[in-house]
Amino acid sequence: MSGGGRSAGVVDRRRFLLAAGGIAGLAGCQSTDPDPTSSSGSPSGGTPASSAIPPATTAADGRVDVAIRTARYRVRSYRQTPEQRAIDPDEVVGEADLPESLRTALRAARDDGYETDAASDDLLAAIDSFRHNGGGYRFEPYVRLDGTPYRFDPTVPVFVARLEEVEGDVDPERTVDDEGLDEFDEPVRDLVRTIGAFTTMVPRDEYRISIVPEPVLAFLDEYDYVRDPDMVGRIATERVDPGPPYTIEVSELSTADLWGRRVVEVGTLPADLRRFLETVVASDRRAPVHPPTRTEHRTDSVPSAYFERLDADPGFGPYVVIDGSTYAFDVREPNRSEIPVSVSVAAGSADGRPAFTVRLEPSGGEVEGPVEFEARGALPSVLWVEVGSARVLLPSEAYESVERSDEPDERRIRNLVRAEVAVGESLSATYRVPEGVPAGTHDAGGLFGVSWTDADTGQQYPFVDYPFQVSLTVEG
Repeated sequence: MSGGGRSAGVVDRRRFLLAAGGIAGLAGCQSTDPDPTSSSGSPSGGTPASSAIPPATTAADGRVDVAIRTARYRVRSYRQTPEQRAIDPDEVVGEADLPESLRTALRAARDDGYETDAASDDLLAAIDSFRHNGGGYRFEPYVRLDGTPYRFDPTVPVFVARLEEVEGDVDPERTVDDEGLDEFDEPVRDLVRTIGAFTTMVPRDEYRISIVPEPVLAFLDEYDYVRDPDMVGRIATERVDPGPPYTIEVSELSTADLWGRRVVEVGTLPADLRRFLETVVASDRRAPVHPPTRTEHRTDSVPSAYFERLDADPGFGPYVVIDGSTYAFDVREPNRSEIPVSVSVAAGSADGRPAFTVRLEPSGGEVEGPVEFEARGALPSVLWVEVGSARVLLPSEAYESVERSDEPDERRIRNLVRAEVAVGESLSATYRVPEGVPAGTHDAGGLFGVSWTDADTGQQYPFVDYPFQVSLTVEG
């Protein structure tokens, strides 16, 4: 089976080629195929050759040699955005936005400690503004004083409501469910949706507030029960009063508090590890396979300091600050020997151009039934080579099914192409070498996923990434 596995919903070919430069605009690559609308299927944007591409010493119509090369490690960096912090910066309230009663109490708590025998309604209402009910309960007491972020911890009276399961019949006139909530004010909806479990994503929780809104008090006079998808429960309430003196404690938020993980400056790391991380971040392997905040680097060696300093607890290692941005890193060592697939490449020609064909074949005897392959945009993969500071897309018919993202800051290819290949058959794609590729050896990095069923045990394996490189030598 050659070139199989076209995804459903293939975009109109002519429209695709003309939309934002096709995959060339999407991927930040540059195709130098002379005919962007030829029947060869080259998804070229038709842009002129970049000045960053050195003059070719061959017209790429000579001989090419190819080989499959696999690096030992695949390393990814993930630039963290403010929204990914454990504490959203938007949830840290500036002192100018604090009510006077709370601002005064917080400054006193920070400087000398704060306590009072009678917490005013103004102070309690200000504290309540940091409580979030409706779809569960959250308390986010984060403030900024004199430019420094703090967390505050109040010990004050609080009203608590929860749902307790009941047996037997209940009065339907005093029972409310999610469908009847629209007739109530927002504070009542917040109460009911906090103590009830109306979605699988939000569990049943306690409703907490110091100053109970009047609509909630009126609701509690008329209703005793809440019906959610799991049960009918009785609304139980209590007033929790720790008694005076009422206090507020303030503690400064560390960088680790804000990010939810320890954060280190790259300059504090050993020199070899620092150079390694900077190389990973500087990698241009962003698009089309990866979103703009992610890079990928393939290598046969990783500094031992990485495993000692950043990977002692895999998945929870510290973030690293590089040039003012915060990154997470992930090092994987693909075990290709356990993936029942062979990858081969052969040089040839297509449409009068030098070309090569990448072929994927399931390993016979190791799998039961077909092997499923997937890749973003094309199978076996979208391939390009770096030439100077530019990237040159290697044209292929496989790109017909690419669906680009319309978001200006998101160049990632959206669609996954899948194909099932039986043992004894193969999946292949042919790539042409355009004129912009000069003489020399170039690496074209590819990636596909594999899913299979073990023939001996019947165990099904979900998609496992298989990264590979085509080593392409163009002779002058």
